[in-house]
Amino acid sequence: MPFVYDTRLKPVTQNTDALDLLRRAADAGEPVAQFQLGWVLVQNANTSFDTFKRAARLFESGAKVGHGPSMINLAGMYLRAEGLPQDYVLAQMWVLLARSHGADVPANLGDALNQKMTPEQVNMAQSLASTFFNQD
Repeated sequence: MPFVYDTRLKPVTQNTDALDLLRRAADAGEPVAQFQLGWVLVQNANTSFDTFKRAARLFESGAKVGHGPSMINLAGMYLRAEGLPQDYVLAQMWVLLARSHGADVPANLGDALNQKMTPEQVNMAQSLASTFFNQD
């Protein structure tokens, strides 16, 4: 289950100067840069736990402002325990939120969660998703 890239965005140029600029923009809180840097970090086949953890924080920043591809990638990371504790409820919550924001969630992500979750977990994820953006 690979990570998804936001096809509305230009592919990331992966040279030293471009990546330095991307890191600075991400560190300044720019959501698109955070998503792109997170995506760059998870592309290495030998990604360390700490790198996954950093990517998860970056995807979470984008997810919290409604960026669908960030939500999908964060859901996958919760499902696979990449840089985060495995949590099917939070994974499903992010899938539901991504769909509600018009993102095209890969079928294999939804199928994997459906096979692993109890009805109680599904209900909890739905409840969390319904209130996520309505919190003060």
